[in-house]
Amino acid sequence: MRRVLIFLLAGWVSGLDAAVPSDALDVGGARTFVEFAFRPAEIGARPFAQEWWAEIRRPDGTMREFPAFFDGDGVWRVRVRAETRGEYRLQRVRQGDAAGQRSEPAFELEGGATRVHDGPLAAPAVRRHPTQADAFQRTDGAPYYPVGLNVAWARDDAYYRRAFAALSDAGANWVRLWVVSWGELDPAWREEPVRSPAPGELDLEIARRWDRLLADAEEHGLYVQVVLFQHGQFSTEVNPSWPRHPWNKRNGGFLADPAAFFTDARALRETRLKLRYFAARYGHSAAVLAWELFNEVHYTDAWKRSRRHDAVVRWHTEMADYLRRHDPHGHLVTTSAEDLASPLWRAMDYYQPHLYAVNGLAHARRFPGLPLPADKPVFYGEIGDDHQAFAAPEDKMSGAGLVPPLWAGLMVAGALPAQLWYWDRVLDTPRWGEFAAWSRFVAQARLAERTHELREFQPEIRTAARVPQVLIPGFHWAAREPLTLDVAAARDPLVALADLPEYVVPPRRVLLADGHPDRVTLVFDRAAPAQVQVRLKDVGERGATIAIERDGDGKERVTWPREKRAAKETLRPGELAFAVPAGRHAVTLRNLGPDSFRIGSIHIAGEEVPALAAIGRRSATVAMVYLWHREGVMAASPRTTASGEVVLDAVDAGRWRILWWDMERGVPAQVEERAHAGGALRVATPEIARHAAVLIERVE
Repeated sequence: MRRVLIFLLAGWVSGLDAAVPSDALDVGGARTFVEFAFRPAEIGARPFAQEWWAEIRRPDGTMREFPAFFDGDGVWRVRVRAETRGEYRLQRVRQGDAAGQRSEPAFELEGGATRVHDGPLAAPAVRRHPTQADAFQRTDGAPYYPVGLNVAWARDDAYYRRAFAALSDAGANWVRLWVVSWGELDPAWREEPVRSPAPGELDLEIARRWDRLLADAEEHGLYVQVVLFQHGQFSTEVNPSWPRHPWNKRNGGFLADPAAFFTDARALRETRLKLRYFAARYGHSAAVLAWELFNEVHYTDAWKRSRRHDAVVRWHTEMADYLRRHDPHGHLVTTSAEDLASPLWRAMDYYQPHLYAVNGLAHARRFPGLPLPADKPVFYGEIGDDHQAFAAPEDKMSGAGLVPPLWAGLMVAGALPAQLWYWDRVLDTPRWGEFAAWSRFVAQARLAERTHELREFQPEIRTAARVPQVLIPGFHWAAREPLTLDVAAARDPLVALADLPEYVVPPRRVLLADGHPDRVTLVFDRAAPAQVQVRLKDVGERGATIAIERDGDGKERVTWPREKRAAKETLRPGELAFAVPAGRHAVTLRNLGPDSFRIGSIHIAGEEVPALAAIGRRSATVAMVYLWHREGVMAASPRTTASGEVVLDAVDAGRWRILWWDMERGVPAQVEERAHAGGALRVATPEIARHAAVLIERVE
């Protein structure tokens, strides 16, 4: 039987001598966990790879094994979340795997080693809702509705503390942090000039930094989605950091091919070591919402270049199972990938796609390949304005396109809110108030409690001001079925625009096999003929030929010849015009190649729509509506304003409160109560330059 020395650390119970310097556990704030530590008589090689388990009796009398982690100087620690006050007793320790196989005989403690926890308790953890498949619930029974911001990396801990405090003040409860070398957050990889740990070892300085970050997050009421791996680490094409990776053979590592990360026996062994360490060291923290296995795994070489999809799916299944076996605190497990129909999601607790759309207002309400409500929770873990359509470059630089899609994301039933990616463009900037106003509206509307009773609806919006009807594509570049769009219905901000592609590809086998669309079909139903103009952002350096097929007749062709670009990033715009006869007709724009063309916008001559657009959700007792100025919502300095009337049909008789929200300060801007006799409820809007939100509630 191996001999083990058991000792307790000072800090919880007075009168005990610390066996290890107490600053080794200086995580700041009040501790909400119980810790035991022990030192085996023989440390052995590869201490980070050793599996030690401690059996703990909790105050309610239940026994449970928890994994221990190596913390240097021959010391292993085990942490247990303090969910109740009272006595925690370490009964025994053993060495072996999670299932007890290949285990050394356990070391029993006569009488056990005890801790009495009488301090603050851990925050409730988050789980899948027991009866609502598409929702989360906290362990105290309250619904969990994630509202927050990515703060993926920062070298300065003070930046995190400032960000966490700002998010907490705004009423947010979600944040996403990445385990990455350039943010000094990866214990397995340090950037030069710091030397990375050898495979099988971890950097304890970085490990202790995560102690502090998670403690700070818990103190501010934030739940953290911990991203364990990211695509660039194992990609040679998309954000490639593989050339610097310590596992790369060129750097003295053991992998010749980044795609082998998902199958190589040594890579799998080192990956399990890292996952186990995170589960053991940080699993006690209720601040951990979930372990995210990968950021955008579809951009790794294994998925994108080698097309070893089965290997990536198998890796996700095996690693999710491994994490769950080594995390008795039961955190959720997810990943992020664009294909929501992929079998890799079967082992995940919730879906986590990302969104960088051309038309964020439409696409924030669309989850391609996933009918809503889904079989598990879903929300965009990243959303940004990289490809958002703007009238001018200064509009994007201003950040005007960051928050409006977040509002649109609140107006979809069956999904949870999208989470903004660009923390550096809202924190400490004039856009912060706009973000905080969105976050605070969620609390004002009590969305966490009401979300399942609210259905989507299309409010009627009436304005004297009219603007030309312009259709903006929804997505930038993705695998989608070719779209047939009813143009008449698209005069309102329907979610169908999300599937209108910007890129229309030529008939090349690889592109079509990947599912990229080579055509778009527009359906018109008109009393009079009309002229349609398609403004193309780019027709490609090699040129393109577009066939215009009216009701299947494809005789008309428009061609742009090859033309060398002045620079790689230079676009080559073009225009395409065609006539639409009266009646119902389908017009297909088919790319005959050789290059892709990019749709900028589609204009129907003579068609005008209200200057304001609106979407909403409602129940019998409450309605919330998001409105925006079609030409000003994404503008840095809107040129005009518009006002009008929102009409809600079939509203019950009674007294109703109408609350217009301050979109920059996050407080009521205008409140009115009125008696309503029943039927259509008409609500006058304020003057709107960019966007507005209104909450209409029945007063009991």
